[in-house]
Amino acid sequence: LHSTFVIFSFFAQSFPYALTSNLQQAYNEVFKLKINSARQILAKEKSKNPGSAFVLYIENYADMVTLLVSDNKQLYDQMALNQDKRLELLADFPSNSPYQRFFQAEIRLQWAFVKLKFGKEVSASWDIIKAYRLLDENAQKYPDFIPTYKSLGLLHVLIGSTPQNYQWVAKLLGLKGNIPQGLREIQTVIQKEPLFDSEAKLIEILLHSYVLKYSEKQNAELLQLIRSQPDNLLLHFFGTTISMKDGRGEQALQILNQRPVGAAYFAFPFLEYLKGEILLQKSEYEEARIHLNTFLRQYKGQNFLKDTYLKL
Repeated sequence: LHSTFVIFSFFAQSFPYALTSNLQQAYNEVFKLKINSARQILAKEKSKNPGSAFVLYIENYADMVTLLVSDNKQLYDQMALNQDKRLELLADFPSNSPYQRFFQAEIRLQWAFVKLKFGKEVSASWDIIKAYRLLDENAQKYPDFIPTYKSLGLLHVLIGSTPQNYQWVAKLLGLKGNIPQGLREIQTVIQKEPLFDSEAKLIEILLHSYVLKYSEKQNAELLQLIRSQPDNLLLHFFGTTISMKDGRGEQALQILNQRPVGAAYFAFPFLEYLKGEILLQKSEYEEARIHLNTFLRQYKGQNFLKDTYLKL
């Protein structure tokens, strides 16, 4: 915590880009899927410092996690206007700080992930393009501002991994991909930015799992990251899905069984689906049936329903 405050010590507390201990706690709570706790902290912080850009950023982060986890279309329709509201507010914040473009880009990128989930591919694509341009401009103007490279590194890897026959589209839109550069940028965040290091570690592991090559090195890093935060439900979820994707069923089941539980965490019925799927693969049919039926009772979204009935 002290090292984070050293990084941000050049901001006075009244400055709109100041990071307080409460805001850091709220960010950490969202990353652990303790959404209610995070929103309570943010509400108190807004009453004390209504002009905080960090509040807008963490509120948006909480919205993204809520929508991706719940998969609730009705909730998406209610929250969709929040993107433009926050971007309009950020447009009035001081532009002589790298935080303005960083937060604008992060909000666009977070909503792009949400829109892709809910089938809004065209709007999501424009948000990704605009986020890339904001982050690239930030890197040009403020090359020593480390947070930029968390998402810019991610985009550099994703664009760099685009099949060769589609590369002309990226070039036409001014998007430049470079996998080694992107991985170096993410490593820089891991090593030098204590606020975002865990998120950057997770991004690096996810990229290796879904885009690049996942090896024993990445698997060891995944297990170490989960062990370092036993109360982080989000890490246990990704640890489970990554393990399943890599054919590590026993490891996936162990991570899932060790996940933190309780009312403090956002409801995540999809974990019941995952457990049912793992047990089905292990031929433990009665146990699998229990978890798949629990998923159907608790889940409010539309995805995976046909697949669940098929498995049953």
